[in-house]
Amino acid sequence: MNTTFGEVMANPKSRKIFEDLTKESKVGGNLNAMTDNQDGDAAISKEMVAAMMEGMPLRSITMFVPGMEPEAVEKLIDALNKNRT
Repeated sequence: MNTTFGEVMANPKSRKIFEDLTKESKVGGNLNAMTDNQDGDAAISKEMVAAMMEGMPLRSITMFVPGMEPEAVEKLIDALNKNRT
């Protein structure tokens, strides 16, 4: 649970797994809602969110996703660990 988003994203395999798992989940929706703006001038850019999240532990995802339980984060971490090189 202390693995950071930056560590996950630094590994191509784990990055793909994370992106696939979050693409259509509440995580992806919440992150897109924070950064998308119809006018293209969102107050927070995707780059800003990525920089902010780089040092954050995966357990912090529960703060951004209403209803996400720590058990779901543990499942994500298990999936990442099974496929790391």
